[in-house]
Amino acid sequence: LLLLIIQVVHPSVQRRGIGRKILEKITRVLHSRGIYDISALCTGKERPFFEACGFGDDAMGATTMMYTRNLYE
Repeated sequence: LLLLIIQVVHPSVQRRGIGRKILEKITRVLHSRGIYDISALCTGKERPFFEACGFGDDAMGATTMMYTRNLYE
């Protein structure tokens, strides 16, 4: 299990291919280490970016749910 949280490209420099290059590098490194199943958890706004980078719905069509808890309340 690998959890990688990335918010990388500042909005002022988006749409220049920077995010795609970073994601391609990450996937190449993971592939070289024998990791072939990579998932991206993203917002609806970010979904087109990941789809353009080759990501799609999972094989079972599952809906991902994310639960959080603030421990400081």
